[in-house]
Amino acid sequence: MGHQQRPLSITKKQNSARILEADFKLEAEDLETIRALDKKLRFSDPSKEFAMIFTNERLAVDSVVDFPFDHKLTAEDDLGGCLRRLGLLLSYAFTAGGLAACGAVTVTHSFETVKIRLQLQGELQSKKEAPRLYRGVFHGVSVILKNEGPKGLFRGIGGAYIYQMILNGCRLGFYEPIRTGLTTAIFKDANVQSLGVNIFSGAASGILGAAAGSPFFLVKTRLQSFSPSLPVGTQHGYKNSLDGLQKINRSEGIKGLYRGVGAAMVRTGFGSSVQLPTYFFAKRRLKRHLGMEEGLGLHLASSAASGFVVCCVMHPPDTIMSRMYNQTGNLYTGITDCVRKTVKTEGLLAIYKGFFAHLARILPHTILTLTLAEQTNKLMRRFEERVLPAAVKDRI
Repeated sequence: MGHQQRPLSITKKQNSARILEADFKLEAEDLETIRALDKKLRFSDPSKEFAMIFTNERLAVDSVVDFPFDHKLTAEDDLGGCLRRLGLLLSYAFTAGGLAACGAVTVTHSFETVKIRLQLQGELQSKKEAPRLYRGVFHGVSVILKNEGPKGLFRGIGGAYIYQMILNGCRLGFYEPIRTGLTTAIFKDANVQSLGVNIFSGAASGILGAAAGSPFFLVKTRLQSFSPSLPVGTQHGYKNSLDGLQKINRSEGIKGLYRGVGAAMVRTGFGSSVQLPTYFFAKRRLKRHLGMEEGLGLHLASSAASGFVVCCVMHPPDTIMSRMYNQTGNLYTGITDCVRKTVKTEGLLAIYKGFFAHLARILPHTILTLTLAEQTNKLMRRFEERVLPAAVKDRI
């Protein structure tokens, strides 16, 4: 049989040796190994079904994310061992996703500041009346640097770090478990790739993160829109993210902290529904048609394709979200009201204000986030293998 990996689903209802014998015509000694493993694996819930990979008389839990985890399970491992390792993989995905996003936001935060000011510029004013203080991505960067210094470009970065940890931790941590659960429930096979399920899983994981991190994105947006020299939109004089959260809570309560959360969930749902599916789709196509192998080059190319698609899909709701976050009072009563007033006063293209600044931010951000997530996972696996003592490994 050699070292070729073959998918194997083991349940208490089915005899995995018979399944493998029918599908792969394994040698007699291989079948004996599987039968021995079947007897030693004890599943407390017969309805549970785990995707396994059989590799030269060992079992490895199939990765719960699309990264090459290789934690090995021997025949002595029981269901508890399986679940502990699955939990470890989930924590890897959550932590790696959050840390990678923080590295990415450090590089791209200045473009985010320009994007928000372009989106708020000329809010509910006709083109003839609206002043153009910022005329594009690079003009915006230069004007802010000239009048406010680097501090102006990096306003709200503390809130951005917290938001990215929450959002991308949820997005990268929950995507694959949701996808696997749905494909198992619908197709009875966790390895099935369904475009509809992938899109739904991406959107659901992103919406969870957006709802959890909304207060931090709210205060970040208000900090970034503030300018003592070239103000656009409503101005909020917060000292920092913590000061902003405290002032909003005192004046508006919890409801104020979650102002615009509906728009944030729509915006992030749009982006998340395509980010990971297009990333993994691009990876599979690049491997199959261009012969690219797992590595940094493949990760960069797949991330670039994903970032472009995300920007195209997400920008209109992103503009609406920025305006709803930055408003004071009830300038907009909801998402529909904001879209209607914006398009009626400023024209249809108003919802695409700041698109190129958004692209300048989201493209490197997506590349860095997904590529760093892959690299961070490798480092964390290496840490476990080389640093953690055997006693700790045995417990996990």
